[in-house]
Amino acid sequence: MTGPTRPRPMFRLGHLLERRAQLHPDRTALEFGDRAWTYGQLRDWIVASARQLRRHGAGPGSVVAYAGASRPEVFVLMYATSRIGGVFVPVNGAATPPEIAYLLADSGADLLVTNATCAAKLADDGTVPPDVTRLCLDEGCSLTGQKFI
Repeated sequence: MTGPTRPRPMFRLGHLLERRAQLHPDRTALEFGDRAWTYGQLRDWIVASARQLRRHGAGPGSVVAYAGASRPEVFVLMYATSRIGGVFVPVNGAATPPEIAYLLADSGADLLVTNATCAAKLADDGTVPPDVTRLCLDEGCSLTGQKFI
């Protein structure tokens, strides 16, 4: 059947979370270990992280990869990437450097965010393409770049 179609509304990953933050800012949204964040806190963290992504050159269409262990910052990074119109690419932190290099090249990654453990195996040996901005979630990272989140 052909005929007029209604345009679909634009839907971002964060719409539901933003709505919950408006309606119930003090309710628990995320728990990890012994830590917990409310919807309001999570929204504020995501907004601040989206600003950081923009400061590092990310924007609509940017590919932001994360390599490392699961942690709350990954959830925030995924939502922050969506908020700026980017594409989030999770990379298995247990992957070998050649596998990570392949995934970064294949995805067209603009930024790589990682943790200190993964950064240690991605030393400045050419594994990470030189045009990929590198950021780290942890203090004292060996990965060239800046602390993020």
